[in-house]
Amino acid sequence: MSVQKSLVGVLVVLVIVAGVGGYFAGSSAVPPPRTVTTTVSVGAPSTVTTTVTTRVTERVTVTVTVTPSPTTSPTPSPTPTPSIPPGKYTLHVACVTAPNPCNLNPYGECDPHTLTLKVFKDEVEKATGGAVQVVLHPAGELGDELDSIELLRAGDLFLATAATSRLSGYTSALLFADYPGLFRNLDEVKAFSQSDVAKTRLSRLEELGLIGVGFSVGGTRYFITVPGKPINSVSDLKDMKIRVMPTPVHIEALKYLGASPISMPYTEVYTALQTRAIDGLENEPPSYLSMRFYEVAPNYALLPWFIIQHVTLISKKQYDQLPPVLQKIVIDAAVKATNYKTEFVMMFENKAIEIVKERGANITKPDPAPMFEKLKAFIEANKEKIGLDVIQWLEKYRASK
Repeated sequence: MSVQKSLVGVLVVLVIVAGVGGYFAGSSAVPPPRTVTTTVSVGAPSTVTTTVTTRVTERVTVTVTVTPSPTTSPTPSPTPTPSIPPGKYTLHVACVTAPNPCNLNPYGECDPHTLTLKVFKDEVEKATGGAVQVVLHPAGELGDELDSIELLRAGDLFLATAATSRLSGYTSALLFADYPGLFRNLDEVKAFSQSDVAKTRLSRLEELGLIGVGFSVGGTRYFITVPGKPINSVSDLKDMKIRVMPTPVHIEALKYLGASPISMPYTEVYTALQTRAIDGLENEPPSYLSMRFYEVAPNYALLPWFIIQHVTLISKKQYDQLPPVLQKIVIDAAVKATNYKTEFVMMFENKAIEIVKERGANITKPDPAPMFEKLKAFIEANKEKIGLDVIQWLEKYRASK
């Protein structure tokens, strides 16, 4: 009997040691790339079967320890909604960006688009007690943003996130969001996203078979420059070769600031900075950090020349097939997920600036007023394309501050 007790004691110790070891190994190890083949049925109820094969490299990125508030932690609901039959609805949601695990929010996700999907999944499954399942397709598993838009329109995908510019080929309703100098800070974008003007613009997407749930902040693009060329005022941009996104309105706008816009693939930018083929680029703080541009271009001028906006979209075809109780649940969940993304991006942007500063970046804060004064002529020249409703809303909003 004593021998048996000793053996049991040894086994208990070994289990505890193995558990602790597994925890720390799982927290620090990065698994090798793996090929995943997934067969999914998309539609609500499922109508189309698609086989997707993708190469997945799992990443672990932890930069700051933040203790989440207990009130915001995801918690499953044990009670299913009576009017929703269990297992009948499976909603597929997608984004093109890859997951980026971190500990900056209760969902363990630092990629804003994947975060949106995770919040939506948690809210829907919690509200329905698991009767409705939400399946995530991040990292472009179902194609790029244009593919997602087409899947939504056809009713073969339920929800997706996209840059507003990706809808320019379908409608002029969201073109205003592509114009540098129109919005001057994140607070303006956030306030506009809740306005009646924004809701009216989004309602026009229903003609395309899409429900525009809401706008979200994508990030503020500031100017990054190489050593010896810091930007202390907007006049320092004169004749600088600055890489911009290959968008005609961005190329046109940068010329109003006296710079020379350069278009090149994003993957070539680091080398171009290193070899001084370009003087700089414009980019959001999290990308400046993740791409390590501060190693070859340590000057970061916080001139908010452009603020990217994203839009959360739902398939109208699938939405119309849902019972009213579930329609309300998915809309509420999508709105919450969209707003959560905005709040996280605003927090993460400030955090990224702090981190690059700690890593040696030279942060300057030029007066933005002269820049917006120069871009005023650009906005005036394009006011018909932007829309007087948006311009007048901004004028009224600024006058109230």
